[in-house]
Amino acid sequence: RRVGVVDASRRDRLGAAGLAFVDAPGARVTVVDHHAHMDTDLNPESFRCEATGSVSTIVTEMLMERNIELTDAEATLMALGIHADTGSLTFDSATHRDAQALAWLMSNGVNQQVINSYSHQSLSSEQQHYLMEAFRTLRQEEHNGATIGYVAMAGDAYVAGLSRVAQQLLELTGCDVLLLALAYRQKARRPRDTAVVIGRCRSGAVGAGGEADLA
Repeated sequence: RRVGVVDASRRDRLGAAGLAFVDAPGARVTVVDHHAHMDTDLNPESFRCEATGSVSTIVTEMLMERNIELTDAEATLMALGIHADTGSLTFDSATHRDAQALAWLMSNGVNQQVINSYSHQSLSSEQQHYLMEAFRTLRQEEHNGATIGYVAMAGDAYVAGLSRVAQQLLELTGCDVLLLALAYRQKARRPRDTAVVIGRCRSGAVGAGGEADLA
């Protein structure tokens, strides 16, 4: 049997159900992730990890390479993933590959009315809770002419869409660079403490040296 894991490459990012599929006897695992410099402990048959703004971009490129035709609904779903992960190509993490993948999907029947409807959804109540908590506990420092904001929070579980919280926090504050961390207890057969860290940066906030200027 084949098992696909996307947007994650470590066991602590999978719940009990996901691990049951990955660990099933004879499972042939494929991992696709877009978090640069990540390795994997899932022992996959195939591992593809590349620095793009969205994992949907990499999956779209795989479809393009194989000349696979999509239905309008499939193209729209993939496009929604790129829009959500890249802020409709406005986040600094967005790349030219995201734009090219989105253009290909649009040529394959993306429903723009659906995109418009879902890409402007408000934060969930859980996300709003963490946004308010982050805004309340945010700390700021000046470094090399840039305002760096950082916040560390604790939660009961992983929060889906935390990147949207980080982006809105950046927009609400005067920070040039933002680091948001959430620590939580991974619920699995062997519970462990886990932390996720999300970084956001205003366009042009750092010099030509990029992250090196702030190191």
